[in-house]
Amino acid sequence: MLYQLRLRRHPGIKPRCFKKNISKARGNYICLSPQMQENMSRNRNSKHYQSLLSMKIRFSRAALPLSLLLGSALPLCAQTLLQTPERALSNSSFQSGTANWELGDAIATSSMQVVNLGANEAGGAKRALKIDVQSAAGLNSWDIALRQEVHVALPTGRPLRLTFWAKANRAAKIGTGIEDGGDYHKIAWGDVELSPTWKRYEIQGKADRDFAADSLRFIFNLAQQSAQIYLADVRLEDPEHPMAANVPLAGPVGSLEKPLSLLPATAFGEGWGGNGLTISPFDSGFPNVGRAARLTITEPPQNPWNARLGAGNPSPVNGGDAIAVRLWARSPTNNKIGIIFQQSTAPHAKILSQAVQLTPQWQEFRFFALLDNAQGFAAGGSNFEIHAGYGTGTVEIGNVRVEDFGSATREEVAAKIGGETIDWWGGRPHDDTWRPAALERIERYRKAELKVRVVDAQGRPVTGATVTAKITRHAFRFGTAIASGPFWNTDSPTVQRYKEIAAQNFNTITLENGMKWPAASPAQQAINDNILAWAKANDIEVRGHNLVWGSTRFMPREINGKKLADLTNDELKAGIEAHVRDYMRRYKGHVYIWDVVNEAVSERDIWERIGWDEFARVFQIAREEDPALLLAYNDYKLFHVENDIEWRKEQEVIQKLVAAGAPIDVLGEQAHLGTPLIPIPTVLSNLAELERYVKTVEITEFDLGVRDDKVHADYVRDFMTACFSDPKVSAFVQWGFWEGAHWRSKDGGYLVRRDFTLRPAMEAYRDLVFKQWWTNATGQSDATGSFTIRGFKGNYELNATRNELTSKQNIQLNEATGIVTLTLQ
Repeated sequence: MLYQLRLRRHPGIKPRCFKKNISKARGNYICLSPQMQENMSRNRNSKHYQSLLSMKIRFSRAALPLSLLLGSALPLCAQTLLQTPERALSNSSFQSGTANWELGDAIATSSMQVVNLGANEAGGAKRALKIDVQSAAGLNSWDIALRQEVHVALPTGRPLRLTFWAKANRAAKIGTGIEDGGDYHKIAWGDVELSPTWKRYEIQGKADRDFAADSLRFIFNLAQQSAQIYLADVRLEDPEHPMAANVPLAGPVGSLEKPLSLLPATAFGEGWGGNGLTISPFDSGFPNVGRAARLTITEPPQNPWNARLGAGNPSPVNGGDAIAVRLWARSPTNNKIGIIFQQSTAPHAKILSQAVQLTPQWQEFRFFALLDNAQGFAAGGSNFEIHAGYGTGTVEIGNVRVEDFGSATREEVAAKIGGETIDWWGGRPHDDTWRPAALERIERYRKAELKVRVVDAQGRPVTGATVTAKITRHAFRFGTAIASGPFWNTDSPTVQRYKEIAAQNFNTITLENGMKWPAASPAQQAINDNILAWAKANDIEVRGHNLVWGSTRFMPREINGKKLADLTNDELKAGIEAHVRDYMRRYKGHVYIWDVVNEAVSERDIWERIGWDEFARVFQIAREEDPALLLAYNDYKLFHVENDIEWRKEQEVIQKLVAAGAPIDVLGEQAHLGTPLIPIPTVLSNLAELERYVKTVEITEFDLGVRDDKVHADYVRDFMTACFSDPKVSAFVQWGFWEGAHWRSKDGGYLVRRDFTLRPAMEAYRDLVFKQWWTNATGQSDATGSFTIRGFKGNYELNATRNELTSKQNIQLNEATGIVTLTLQ
């Protein structure tokens, strides 16, 4: 049987293939050194090559290692790639040491290291590669060579220019240029004579045929003599589109001394799959993409990250750095992907998190994010992932590029990468046809008729009295999560301003983390008590969040002094019951509702351990403690409409509660949203699905990760309008409002900027809540002493005046209010 032997990939060297009749296939791949591969390819009559062919090779039929598949399947950018040297050649300024550069040495005596340069050396370069070449008689010029693959595709006719600074400790000659890594066909080549003085060299050429990404390589042939050779600022560019001259920068070019290529294609050495995920390389046939990776998902993943690929970042990332991601993608099955750059260890803080709705057509996606100055990661401390687990189907990805632009501003990065290319709606149709019906529902369900009858002391109608009806508190709950850590107790102007904005704009709050079980401590209880006292003083209601979050990672590490893992199931059940009863009693009268269980779809290992009957029993325990309190189940799957599987799983969980007789009053839907935006008709139809389970719904943790102010504001307005128009929805709580204390500050989830200026979305929120949905009516009583309005439900202050006689009354307007009589005194 004919087998093909593939050699494992080494940095800068394409794997070589040899064919041989092998009778049995067992064992592992053979791994040859890059030097041996090179020498064997050039000297097919050598004893090394002949001995290989005569070897009894142990060989595996297994699929290629994922690192090899991804290494060849995800080339860096095409088309405009030569404009940026780091895109065609990784680590071209040697900022990451010798990473991505390979020194091939047939006799293994040469070495290389990176050295720092003075301010006036090599055209201002900061680092150089020092190569200590130890040659020997009889060597070919290529037997000692510095190499790196060209990570871009070149179409026929594309001009290219290779430039670099170089010197040597003695007169030396090297051959350098760009050649085909397979047949060594050269498309740009020259012999260069070096001296002890730094000099800039330039070699030009043109692609005389199409070259796929990674099929070409840049090479310095060094074996002509022994010498110390220094190289700096190696660039491969398109001379028709030089790098710096056409890049509009808000600051000096030096502020973009990076980009550093964090993840060149060859670095995709880590990949994660899961059941039902296969990854295979293929030729896209699309000039801007070239070779690509096809991800086929055949089994529904439980979470988007359960089908993913990615790579660890071997380079450090500094606080304040700008991270940019560019890639091409499509999906014949219209799947969605998530694009993530994050901390590589728990809690996996997201620097960039962008959801993308794919279509069957290839599209380029470009995103970037800036780290906080206090953030930063050591080498290996961050990673890049593509999440494909939004459903079954096929996703194709190519030309992946992740870059660190250092301390560049947003404007500089946007200019460098060509701006962010975001299809806000993911190709979905959207329009305003839903709005008239929604406004009609708001008029019908959110308002009630109020008739004020003005009489004198004898009960006779008073004509011509001036009547005012002013709403003071909306019946609908408009809320926010509150930062409930030590920040709250800090006596500073910042905290005072934070509290003022919260009190002025919201009638409901959720303690972001303060009431969660793992946070329980005397210090946290004191903070909670302060927040509750502040809420009461400002007539603000409080949501209790949450009693049980059914995952080991969201439980306390110990219960009754015993580690969670060491508890018996009965001990764990007893611990949960004791906690629920304790918090129900502790906060009785302070909260109007409890999220009894949080996220049982994805955070379920506790319920799997002790039994799903306990899931329903927790609700029953809470009801025993407070029969009048609202009890909610809280999750986030309803509006993940691009993954219908997730919503179906939430329905199964709700059905378990209902079937077990759990006293669930409210379904909480978190609504953490991003792009692609969900068309509002879909939002409305999904809300309608909840009627079969509950009568009341609360939006409990809304935020929208969109940095574009206008898009953000428009969608916040429309999503709020849709929810407010559904009579089942009784609350709209946002998961924070201030950039300085918001978990999605990096992707634009906040309403108020760090300096407390309002984003347009906050202005839109205030326009809805305090203008369009606010009643402040004034009129005159008629001949019967009556003044009638239709106002938004809530608390009102009524006033009537006539000839210095007045009457004032506070009421609650609802469907049952009817007629209110004001007696002038």
